[in-house]
Amino acid sequence: MATYASSHELPVEHGVPMPPRGDFKRRYPFKKLHVGDSFFVPCEPFEMEDRWNSLTSCIRNATHRTGHKFAWRQVDGGLRVWRIR
Repeated sequence: MATYASSHELPVEHGVPMPPRGDFKRRYPFKKLHVGDSFFVPCEPFEMEDRWNSLTSCIRNATHRTGHKFAWRQVDGGLRVWRIR
């Protein structure tokens, strides 16, 4: 990978087609949850922090998108998310 000192050194490319937007599949089923429902995200102890950070970001986005409230906890073998409102 090339390293550039400033944006003035970035090459400009013409005629490169932009790929179409794919059918983006959501990773977690926030829209399917009713109040009191939950889902489990399995993960190993060594990946817990990364998964926790990814999940909390997704929860913030889902809260904004859906208007629902969620709670999440670390449980044996992974993380669990509940819809609470």
